Amino acid sequence: MQTTDTTEDLTIPEAFRMNTKGMSEKVFDLRQKLYCKAKREPKFRFYALYDRIYRKDVIQEAWGRVANNDGSPGPDGTSIEKILGTPGGVEKLLEEVHQELRTKTYKPGMVRRVYILLVIEFYVFSTLLSTSSIL
Repeated sequence: MQTTDTTEDLTIPEAFRMNTKGMSEKVFDLRQKLYCKAKREPKFRFYALYDRIYRKDVIQEAWGRVANNDGSPGPDGTSIEKILGTPGGVEKLLEEVHQELRTKTYKPGMVRRVYILLVIEFYVFSTLLSTSSIL
C-alpha cells in the first residue's frame, strides 16, 4: 500500500491519500494531483487534460478496472471474453484506443439509453390510475 502525501494544508480522503486499489504509481500521482488542484483552486479550469486521458498507462488502468469488475458488454455487445479471444486481444484494443484518442479520431459508439422512473412520476402515475378507476 503506497502513501503519497503532497498536501500539508489540505485534508484529503483516504482514496486520494493512499493507493489501496493497486494503481500504477504514475496514475495514482496524477489522480491525486488533479484532486488536490481542484480542491485548492475551485475556480481553476482544467483545459489541458486531454493529453492525460490518452496516456497508455491511464488507458491500461481503465482496462484493468473494467476487467476486474467483470464489466458487462457494451451496447455493441462486445464482451471482455470476446476481446480476449480476438487476435491481438487487449494489447491491440488498447493500442487502437490510444492512437484514436491521440490523433483525435476516436468516435464513441452508440449509447444505451436507460430511463429511470422517478418516485414522484410513479406517484403521479399511480394517483392518476387510482382516480380513473374511481370515476
